[in-house]
Amino acid sequence: MNFAENKYIFTADILMTDWSGIAYEFSYCGLRPSIFVNTPMKVLNPNYELYGLEVTDITLRDKVGISVDMNQLGTLGAKVAYLLDNQDAYIEAIEGVVENHLFYPSRSGEAGERYIIDTCCLVKVIIISTVSRLTSLSLIAAFKNCRNCSSFSFLAK
Repeated sequence: MNFAENKYIFTADILMTDWSGIAYEFSYCGLRPSIFVNTPMKVLNPNYELYGLEVTDITLRDKVGISVDMNQLGTLGAKVAYLLDNQDAYIEAIEGVVENHLFYPSRSGEAGERYIIDTCCLVKVIIISTVSRLTSLSLIAAFKNCRNCSSFSFLAK
């Protein structure tokens, strides 16, 4: 899904999904809550619990919205009403998540540009972008300003 070109992303009050990361973009960018349906989680490393690390896809779900088990889908109307009635609390909660879990919110392109300029020692660089056009343009500007890079290519994915 192209986040920037989907009009519903900008007009919806709540997003409902399973484990899709689109919910975090929706909540972080719009300060609106998401509903997560607890379907079986896709696990690429079945031993992940042995590392003792926090899995953000699990822990942040109930901070930016509400999780609903499959056998509780009949309660969705009440969950939506709750989220709508508590929008201010969710705005505050989502702002807290952004502050505590994201670096350089709304300015990651600037931070990336500074890092590239400060550390770049490549002769040829290929940028494969899966990020926003604005961030891609910041990266291009960084390479144009880098004295160590003689040429680069840009590929939009």
